[in-house]
Amino acid sequence: MIYSMTGYARVTKSVNGMEHTVEIKTLNHKYIDIKLNLARDLESFEHHINETIKSRLQRGSIKLLYNIKKAGAAPKKNKIFEVDLEAARAYNDAFSKTAKHLKIKYEPNIETIMRQNGVLTAAETEAEMDKDQVLELICSAIDALNKFRLNEGQKLSKIIAQRLKVLQSLIVKITKYSKDVKSLYYEKLKDRIENFVKNAKVNIDISEDRMNQEIAMMADRSDITEEIDRFLTHIKHFETMLKGDDKDLTIGRKMDFLCQELFREITTLSNKTNLTDITKIAIEVKSEIEKIREQVQNIQ
Repeated sequence: MIYSMTGYARVTKSVNGMEHTVEIKTLNHKYIDIKLNLARDLESFEHHINETIKSRLQRGSIKLLYNIKKAGAAPKKNKIFEVDLEAARAYNDAFSKTAKHLKIKYEPNIETIMRQNGVLTAAETEAEMDKDQVLELICSAIDALNKFRLNEGQKLSKIIAQRLKVLQSLIVKITKYSKDVKSLYYEKLKDRIENFVKNAKVNIDISEDRMNQEIAMMADRSDITEEIDRFLTHIKHFETMLKGDDKDLTIGRKMDFLCQELFREITTLSNKTNLTDITKIAIEVKSEIEKIREQVQNIQ
């Protein structure tokens, strides 16, 4: 399964007359970087939310916004405060008796009475946050996000698969030229050594058999068959991962490593041969590998 690291999802659910909304956005990042913007009532759940995200998303820059607001008229049973009417009556009686005793005019003030200790208290209500419901909604948002990221990942897979076909066709061209590499390299070396011996100002006595043996050894070093074989093997491995056979959710890192290996093989190959035609194709190959790597950077 190929997942893009770029994605967005938004889910909303009504809970006890309150509208809960989760928005989650992910971007490319080498590791995992989580930024939370939570409603005040959810601050105590921050650790649990972080752990839930980490268990579902292995890497990327992740921004999660969790909002809570009233959904229409809240049910009457969802009280925010409790009022102790007996305490309020007792305070009012005390103020009235004191004013009468001091011969001071007293007019009841509801705001003054409500501010007295024990008259008004916060109530635990059904609208209070439930951790399981919060985490369930976040999981739903991540599921929606992963669906989006999977679709994007499929698009990336198609692009990369096309690039790999281009790479393969370029390597086929190099393979055709590689058949003549050893013989051409042998002839070039032989000509250069013969010219050197002919124009040398000192007497050099080299047997033809020994010279041919040394030239043949040096020509063998220009053989690029091994690099071509490894390059094609890396391409096949790449194609296997694109088909989703690998269930590793951090497959993007493996693909990035393969890009490095492809680049290393083509560099070694081009260094071993001086053929202009192969060098030109090698430059195209490197360009294609860079284009693949740009796409791979956005795969989880």
